[in-house]
Amino acid sequence: EYRLGAFNGLGERQNTVATNDPKAVLARLLFRPSILPGWQFGVSGGSGNTTTGPGNSRFQRSLFNAFAVYKRPKITFQNEYLQGTSQLLGGALNSDIRGFYSSLGYFFTPKIEGVLRYDTLDTNRNVNNAEVKDITLGVNYYMKDNNAKIQANLVQRSGASGSPIADLQPDRIELRTNFQVQF
Repeated sequence: EYRLGAFNGLGERQNTVATNDPKAVLARLLFRPSILPGWQFGVSGGSGNTTTGPGNSRFQRSLFNAFAVYKRPKITFQNEYLQGTSQLLGGALNSDIRGFYSSLGYFFTPKIEGVLRYDTLDTNRNVNNAEVKDITLGVNYYMKDNNAKIQANLVQRSGASGSPIADLQPDRIELRTNFQVQF
């Protein structure tokens, strides 16, 4: 499978009106080898120099992503690697992002899935202590023909004391719950 598209940004302005003419270009390639049932391998990437609003500085940003997924009726195993850069047009490198996650899901019953996940994200490799690591242990309860689910996750976070992203607060344990509907 392949996909190619031009968008108003790289995700930061989802469902908003375009504030300038430049567009971000994104592409995705997916391969499902017939000799390896359940496996998917892929890469994706994007590049653009869009802004988040009038008067804001324009950044040239690029993203690269590689992933592998194994999915069978009872088990799902997925891994993803991400790297990206953000640079002021005509200026110095502002950030060098790297991240990885690995997730394992197992259906104990047709409605109850256990999940174990490890995430690491370095929001800027040019800054000390900008890396955050999460270990998640969770359970999903599926309902309505698996078009809706309730999630409960226990997340242990460490690191990120130097992260410029306020949401990545360091060293804590959280209980996260979520209700999700698919249509």
